[in-house]
Amino acid sequence: MHGWSQYISFSRTSLYTRYNSTFQTELIKEWAKCLASSSKPTRVHLIMEHFSIDMQSILDRYTTSDQSDDEAFEQLVSSYNNEFGTEGHDLHPYRELLQFCRSTTTTEKASCNVHIHGGFIPRNHAARLNKECPDTQSKQLFFEEMSERGLPKEGDGMYSSSFEDCSSFKLRGSPEHELLIQSLMNGADLYSPIEESTNDNEDNNVDQQEERPISKLYQAQLLKDHAIGYKIASLMLDHYQANDKSLSSDRYIVIAGYGHLKHQESPR
Repeated sequence: MHGWSQYISFSRTSLYTRYNSTFQTELIKEWAKCLASSSKPTRVHLIMEHFSIDMQSILDRYTTSDQSDDEAFEQLVSSYNNEFGTEGHDLHPYRELLQFCRSTTTTEKASCNVHIHGGFIPRNHAARLNKECPDTQSKQLFFEEMSERGLPKEGDGMYSSSFEDCSSFKLRGSPEHELLIQSLMNGADLYSPIEESTNDNEDNNVDQQEERPISKLYQAQLLKDHAIGYKIASLMLDHYQANDKSLSSDRYIVIAGYGHLKHQESPR
């Protein structure tokens, strides 16, 4: 695995990769081959930024369809663009990867099944947080709605950890990560000193920071990070309970963009 560190980041049961469809396809094929040699059947959960959480129905339809591989893929692309149309990714570079995943769930002899999951809050909802939630009340209503669409509900153990401040519904992030997003969006210098507010003006500085357009955009970015983190945690908990409180037969792969992975702080 030496030499791949610029592309992937490992934890005990997870692997994160950035966009590179050829590399990702070969990596997942080889990983599945290694896992298939195990005496115990193994499942790989592939969580892709390309598909929002509410697209799970078309992913399930794709993997269980009786159509040929090519017909099923074209139907997936059509549903992706016409039934939803929110994410805007080109799926064709991922044809081979998606068809390989499909083959592992439709072939009886496959001992390593790769299940595809939508991972992110839809882009249009992230845009709403950025543009349509100027105050605490509107944010509260927004997060109540999002708790039905892929974020933890109030009272869930992961709810409070999502927020830096639950009373203002400010999602948890870091100054370093925000500076990274600024650098990707407007070329800000990553090595600029991070300003720290004084105690006397801390509250005023926080309020001003929240009103800055880049800070609003950063909150929308964090919304997607927290959603995919919660998705992974939920999958792990579900399969932990279903497999005699063991995760030994499950592995997790996330495919997402540079801004979600470079800082290596996406909630896991």
